[in-house]
Amino acid sequence: MNYNAKLEILSPLHIGDGNEIFPIEYFKYKGFTYFINDEILINSLSNIEQKGFLDWIKSDSLKNLNSFLDNKNISDKTIEQLIKKSIRITNENVDNNVKTIMKIKEKPYIPGSEIKGAIRTAIIFYILKNNEMLYNKLKSEILELQRKFEFLVEKTKNKKGNLILNKKDIEIIKKISFYLFKKIKYDHRKKTNIIKVTTIKNFLSKEVQKVSKFVEKEILILDTQRDAKYDILKNLIISDTSPGKSEIKYGKINTLNMSRNGSEWIEYIDNGIFEFSINLNNESHEKLLDITNDNQKKEILSLDFIKTALYEYSKSILNTEKEYFIKNKSEIISKIQNYERLNTIESPLIRLGKYKGYLSNTISIIIKEKDPELYDSFLVHCTKNTSYIKKEVNEYFPKTRRILNNDIMGWCKLEIN
Repeated sequence: MNYNAKLEILSPLHIGDGNEIFPIEYFKYKGFTYFINDEILINSLSNIEQKGFLDWIKSDSLKNLNSFLDNKNISDKTIEQLIKKSIRITNENVDNNVKTIMKIKEKPYIPGSEIKGAIRTAIIFYILKNNEMLYNKLKSEILELQRKFEFLVEKTKNKKGNLILNKKDIEIIKKISFYLFKKIKYDHRKKTNIIKVTTIKNFLSKEVQKVSKFVEKEILILDTQRDAKYDILKNLIISDTSPGKSEIKYGKINTLNMSRNGSEWIEYIDNGIFEFSINLNNESHEKLLDITNDNQKKEILSLDFIKTALYEYSKSILNTEKEYFIKNKSEIISKIQNYERLNTIESPLIRLGKYKGYLSNTISIIIKEKDPELYDSFLVHCTKNTSYIKKEVNEYFPKTRRILNNDIMGWCKLEIN
């Protein structure tokens, strides 16, 4: 059965296409920043100017287009011919690469895979929240990781850089993981054995991801052999959205509670309606369900179940964000409260794109809700970033948030007809 659906963008949204605009592709002129098409640039220059430009490309390692235009006596008329698109940056100028978003003929769109991925995560959260047997299976797997890797967690709490290892440490690491054992290096200057904290953190993160994938298969794959062709959501088909009319904007991500300020520039959209279709392949789904007696799994591929799962998941994330910003940046609270009002079972919110944060990308939030002590004592330390002991720093984890225009990122409202 086919359904028409639409997404209303509520807060800044960035779904990257893997490309960037580099400083060689833009310059600042009379209060505006102009992004330049390189072919237009070359074709607008005289032969002498072209030679000067190519010589500059070879010699200037910084590759900032302003440094060429300011010193080569390019006329205002020529500059006007170079302009591809312009933006006005208030109180600041673009000073780095700019990550670009998914577009069709320069118009933004949202891939169906992005929407389906968010729905998948919400469904897993919702089932774990309401199915004690499956949640206990997840918890049991996490507790086993805690038992197995407690030494590594204790070694890396509050740590950065390299860990200095004694002989006993090396023996323990060898028993835990031969992979990590091979990563131990000898520092000839300090005359000691070391291993990078990030190496251990990445290892722990991957081990938790394995558990997440295992539980995900328990929930969504019906075949006892966990063959992907029996994935329930295989029969949920979501199209890419049609290109939207939203203006593509440019902004600098602000990272709260970071020891040093970053300078990450992005393209984004922060309003507009994007239409797409949802297809529930009921005939194929019915055949798939013949191999299970689990009534809850039989309900998964229904609009009511999907909307309820999204509502509950968004409700949980917004509540966690509210806890954080009450402590760290209260002026954002009013926006979160508005998102809470907009989040309904009939028309739930869904969070998409990059910069959503750790809890929006994983099922860790269910552990945080049901077993906060396990979350604080173990799970928060199995991440790639530096982790902290909560009672020592009095911080929520993750302790950083990325915001743009004083707003949290990626929130959209879903409507299905």
